[in-house]
Amino acid sequence: MKKRIFIALLLVAAAWAAGRHMTRTDSAGDAAARGDIHRTFELQPGARVEVHSINGPVTVETSETDVAEIHVTRTARDPGDAVEQKILIDHDATSLVVRGERGGGRGFWRWFFGGGGGRSAETRVALKLPRRVEFEAHGVNGAVTIGEVDGLLTLRGVNGRVEARQTEGRAKVSGTNGGVLLTFARVGEKGVEVSGVNGRVQFRLGAEAAADIAGHGVNGGFNVTIPGATVERERHGTRFSARVGAGGPRVEISGVNGDISFERAN
Repeated sequence: MKKRIFIALLLVAAAWAAGRHMTRTDSAGDAAARGDIHRTFELQPGARVEVHSINGPVTVETSETDVAEIHVTRTARDPGDAVEQKILIDHDATSLVVRGERGGGRGFWRWFFGGGGGRSAETRVALKLPRRVEFEAHGVNGAVTIGEVDGLLTLRGVNGRVEARQTEGRAKVSGTNGGVLLTFARVGEKGVEVSGVNGRVQFRLGAEAAADIAGHGVNGGFNVTIPGATVERERHGTRFSARVGAGGPRVEISGVNGDISFERAN
């Protein structure tokens, strides 16, 4: 068990370090890259969307459309602080990537102890996407909020709260320094994995959702308020299991420093 907890702590530390890196690093942007960015593209059903290396919050709205809208706002809380992180957008009909370009030239110790400017600079990414996409976000120093998507959802290395919705739960969440709220109409055959979270983890399941739940290496409470669910937990351990409805698809949880709860979605 000590090994599992150690791995979980490493994942949380990685999320914290990603946030520190995004906050401390300044990149080779130019004047054009410092204003708002607004782009519109068409995406095919099943396209893959990725957002990474962002120093600020990421929000995603979804709807029944084939058009993706990107809006990036870059600000500096200190008027004398330059906004230096450059935002790059790569796309075609089957993929869309929005990423921050990281600069170099700083020694590790200077970064770690906070050397350099640009620390008050923030980038906000707001996307409007088709519902039928796969979505991944990693290396984000801020909250991540995602509307309902149909495809695989992958979130890792987030230094902030995570909220996400899916029609069919197929999700992997890891290395998050903040609370997690996941809402699924049902749990997909490939299941859900949550690991290395420093914060409370909440699951809200639709009325017809069924799942087998297994957890280990959890430093916190475990509460299931879904009628008819069966729950087992070691009296003095960190393992637990539960079955919702007829069971089947798996929800696996490990290395969480916080309470875990399951309830029916409204």
